[in-house]
Amino acid sequence: MVENSRPRRLPAVMAALSAAGLVGAVLVGCQARPSDAPTIAAPQTASTTQEETEEPGTVPDELRTVTVGLDSIPGDLNPHLIGSRSLATSVVAQLTLPSAFTVPAGSASGARTERNTDLLESVKVTEGTEVAPTKVRYVLRPDAQWSDGTPVTGADFDYLHQQITGRSGVVDPGGYAMIDKLSVSAGGRTVDVTFTGPDPDWRELFADLLPSHIYRTEDRSFDSMMSGVPAASGGIFRVRGVDTARGEIRLDRNQRYWGETPARTDSIVLSAVPDSRTATQMLRTGQLQMLLTGEQGVTTESLAAVPGLRVREMTRRPDLVMTLNTTAPRMASLTNRTRVTDALDADALARILTQDPSATAPGTGVAADDGETGSTGRDGSPATPALPTVGGELTPLRIGADSRDATAVEAARRVVDQLTAAGVAAEPVIRPSADLYGSFLPAGEVDAVIAWQETPETLSELRSRYGCDTTDRSVSRPSTGLPSVTAVPTSESQSTEPTETTAATESTESTEALEPTESGEPTESATEGEDAATTGRTVNTSGLCSAEIDGIIDAAPLSVEGLSEDGVSSLVDATVERVSDAVAEQRIDVPLTGDRRVIAAGRDLVGPEPRLADWPLDRDTGPLASAATWRRAEETSASSSPTSPTAAAPTTSTTTDEEDD
Repeated sequence: MVENSRPRRLPAVMAALSAAGLVGAVLVGCQARPSDAPTIAAPQTASTTQEETEEPGTVPDELRTVTVGLDSIPGDLNPHLIGSRSLATSVVAQLTLPSAFTVPAGSASGARTERNTDLLESVKVTEGTEVAPTKVRYVLRPDAQWSDGTPVTGADFDYLHQQITGRSGVVDPGGYAMIDKLSVSAGGRTVDVTFTGPDPDWRELFADLLPSHIYRTEDRSFDSMMSGVPAASGGIFRVRGVDTARGEIRLDRNQRYWGETPARTDSIVLSAVPDSRTATQMLRTGQLQMLLTGEQGVTTESLAAVPGLRVREMTRRPDLVMTLNTTAPRMASLTNRTRVTDALDADALARILTQDPSATAPGTGVAADDGETGSTGRDGSPATPALPTVGGELTPLRIGADSRDATAVEAARRVVDQLTAAGVAAEPVIRPSADLYGSFLPAGEVDAVIAWQETPETLSELRSRYGCDTTDRSVSRPSTGLPSVTAVPTSESQSTEPTETTAATESTESTEALEPTESGEPTESATEGEDAATTGRTVNTSGLCSAEIDGIIDAAPLSVEGLSEDGVSSLVDATVERVSDAVAEQRIDVPLTGDRRVIAAGRDLVGPEPRLADWPLDRDTGPLASAATWRRAEETSASSSPTSPTAAAPTTSTTTDEEDD
């Protein structure tokens, strides 16, 4: 059955005003219209400077760039990693990386249901039903190409599948685990995918494809290969520069983009702003055209009071969640997990983290304690080790957070404060995500981790987050080891949060990974090349492995045959509810805060609709989903005041990965 293709989008109708029409005509005229993508003999590396091919136009320079203020700029732009769920990373991925299916504008569900006709010539279900197929054929457009001129091919589909199914620290492993076979033919233009069974979530696959001709050929580490400027882009924009010291990401129009409608502006600049007062002044002076910032009490009211600003609110999908590690010896017990979760005041943490006195934590769905004990980890041990007490001799509980995520780091410290106040000894472990997911979590050396997580809404998301992960994922050696979990701390110098004075002298003893055995006692893990029971952790950060939960998830696809799309949707909703109830009984998740955002648009920003309230919002990127249609209005350009001392360029980081503009 061939999926019905949507009509090709016509170029946006120009406004009647001659000034606006002139701007649109000049920008469209600058866009390259490439033919079929050529084959490039030598792949471009990340350090290669992409040449500027755009000829100067008549539009004033200040009107050719739209600047968007954000709270922070991440150091990594790989959207497939747990630690890279920031707003900026999501925006860059959506505007620069191709996807097989996209989210329709204004979709409330956020599901990818619309075939990307710029990338795919056709999609055909060759076995099974359209709702839940068992085999699908994708045919790529011959002119689809990366920004270095290399064609987008089935090799890019295969590369993403291989990385997600074999790496630690990734999102959506459950979706790609449904793929039984992937074959590429017709010179790379045809991709045939066979699933292990009916898959109602098949359209969610192959989103944010990556240039395999660069990353695979150069054997780059999936954890760090997109730190800095990505190697190539395949969307309407390309990444021109990343400057983490200045807090700036610059996206330029992709001159090789082959799609029907080019971007209406030359550049989108994502810029970190230090505080709301500075951001407000930059909006007044025209240095910012849009702001997306966290809600902090009166942020919305403050911005709405500025004449000319259009303001609205949204909540991004991810929540900041503390997840207890069921493979850590002390967290393998339901009794201990209950004691830890009961010691926390999640609403207070939400208020502190958001600086909003009215903030509350997302619904926990935590079941009442039934008094039962037992392990839900992989060892099945009912042992209940004692929790460490303040001033005692046991190693404090370790609360992990990605060192690149400032909000998660602050949350880890605040959780430690609350546990300490409750008499439970705890300390933060602030380390790179590769160490957390590839070493400390699977080895049981960290008792909990704080990260941005999306509440599962599909079967593949349930499988990814709460299903048993039987894949043999690589377990890495951490950049800096931790003292043994059973060690007695002797001084504050053993703190697991490195500082400038302790990082170089931290103890290197007992850095081999530890894992619980059948008896629940920690032993040294198998070294590389041996049969190790541990496996790198993915979005299932808890390591939960329950036969009951797996049974619920696995039974659902077997029941979809003959169901309509609405019937499948009802089945999925019921399955999500059953799994959520079962997970709540395990006391592994403590949601801390949502990601509420305030959106403010300046008067000089022209978007898809006159009213900001009518702009479509994506659940991950908000209004930036329509950034390709944005332009700046000429009549307000004179109000810009780029030399204003109150709006100086902020500095938010000391690590630089620059590309000269």
